Amino acid sequence: MKNYSLFLILLLGLTGCIPTADEQEFPAPSQPPFMAQLPKLYRPDVILNELAKGDFHNGIMTSIDLVIPASPPRQWLFEAVASTNKIHKMVLLNPYYTCEDTKFTFIYNKKKLIEEIISVRENSCLDFVNKWIYTYNYEEGLLVSITGRNYFTSAGIAGENYFVCDNYFSYYPNGKIATIYSTFRDVSQTGEYGFQKKSFIYDDKGNITEVKREEFHDSQYDEKYTFEYDESINPLKNIYIISSVQAALPGYGYASSLGPRFLSKNSVKSIKTEKLYNNRPPEFEYFDYTTFGNRVKDFGSVKTTARGYRYVLSYSN
Repeated sequence: MKNYSLFLILLLGLTGCIPTADEQEFPAPSQPPFMAQLPKLYRPDVILNELAKGDFHNGIMTSIDLVIPASPPRQWLFEAVASTNKIHKMVLLNPYYTCEDTKFTFIYNKKKLIEEIISVRENSCLDFVNKWIYTYNYEEGLLVSITGRNYFTSAGIAGENYFVCDNYFSYYPNGKIATIYSTFRDVSQTGEYGFQKKSFIYDDKGNITEVKREEFHDSQYDEKYTFEYDESINPLKNIYIISSVQAALPGYGYASSLGPRFLSKNSVKSIKTEKLYNNRPPEFEYFDYTTFGNRVKDFGSVKTTARGYRYVLSYSN
């Protein structure tokens, strides 16, 4: 599924559930995508909707700067909905792409849950706009899936719809997300770029201790990630759009974008990565944090911090 990962990163780029006697399952989507058969998805006894609230987890952030040696910082700018701790807008500024920015706008429903997130990447030099609309789908108040649709506009092309991606959620009885199934395909559904499964195991603090990532097309990419945590509060929890976008958002290592960055209560201090079906030795990555009071002020991996890279966080209060 290497093409899947490439398309997702380049384009920045899951609906429904079904009941049984003990655990309810979600109904199949009315227009199932072209992909491997979606397994039964289970709904919880308790609805938490952790990924649908759009709340800042530990104070309203105004910016995150990735400090880059001998270069302007890469920035994520945040704006909250007035008089709330909910994210209203987020803007990604990359110093290497001075002609463009990417803006995310969060739209909420009457229950104060995310209804849509609209992402607009606009490049004034190359004169194109790449737009994604991510629709959050609910059944009886529960987030069951997210569907993303891509529209590209440039000279001679007016808002053509090219790609569709989906996240489907299966839950533990306590409301925590157990599994995310992700798909990415062209809008005609004649070509399938990826079908991926991510499974989560938690500790009693609400932190993900293990993630298994399985690729439908090629098991050589299947991996297991094991996480350890420090006591600091994860400032990035709840900042989620859709699986394919997570690697583009601020965070500590690609592996953490598979779950711990947006679902875990505390901050990851180490990641162990293992291939599931070969004998390659595991890889390790370590992180450290500076806190002020109960908030993380800056963080980074030990390896990149030694080279001068560091995430710096600012808050409104």
